[in-house]
Amino acid sequence: MSDENAMPGASMPPVPPAQPDWDYQVAALTALARDWWQPPAELIATLPKGGVQLSYLGHADTTRALIEADPCWTWIPMATDERGLPVLDCDEQGRPVGMWIWITVCGVERPAYGSCEPGKRDAVKELIGDALRNGAMRFGVAGGLWSKADRHAPPKATRRKATRPRTANTDMPMDTTDLPDPPPGTAEFQALTLLAPSASGAEIAEVLRGIGIADRAALTDQAALDKARAAITAKYGQENAQNAGKS
Repeated sequence: MSDENAMPGASMPPVPPAQPDWDYQVAALTALARDWWQPPAELIATLPKGGVQLSYLGHADTTRALIEADPCWTWIPMATDERGLPVLDCDEQGRPVGMWIWITVCGVERPAYGSCEPGKRDAVKELIGDALRNGAMRFGVAGGLWSKADRHAPPKATRRKATRPRTANTDMPMDTTDLPDPPPGTAEFQALTLLAPSASGAEIAEVLRGIGIADRAALTDQAALDKARAAITAKYGQENAQNAGKS
């Protein structure tokens, strides 16, 4: 029986079962990768980077691809602050430059990372859009465009695989191949923020500048990291003591 309210020519996305099952996940995710690995030419945009024109699929069309596979797809930040806002990677001036997220499609959860140039207007919006495009690529969306971009990128001297522990909500393996590496010193900087939960990333960066550490990459040196820990503990020692008493 036809639906009188349906728009002519419109195709409704499949409705996933209440409890995702293996057969449904495999079929839906395989179709997503097959249909969107190389997006329709009219949806592809370009931008100049490194002397070449890189092709990409925009935020809106990436969202469309995910909805076609799973109308209930979602994403969450990997970490939130005391106000419930996403924890962002920031440069030494406290400007947002990156964000880690989890993206879930058809019950399968995978990590993704969004980045932007320091000082960008609406940086958080750009980070979200970039993270979603990166996450969608983990499911095959515009993978053909990303592979071309990778071939234009300069080779790296070293490359580390992300090893972020996480209990997946599915038996399907988590794909972390070619996951973008965070800037050097990011993990150490985030660890320092845990010493003073009420302080913002910009405030922690200000403490570091006060002891001559202007670049978080310097935190990869153990002596500099110990110096930073001592400075933050000295400044926020009372708060830490209170928090320790509550644990």
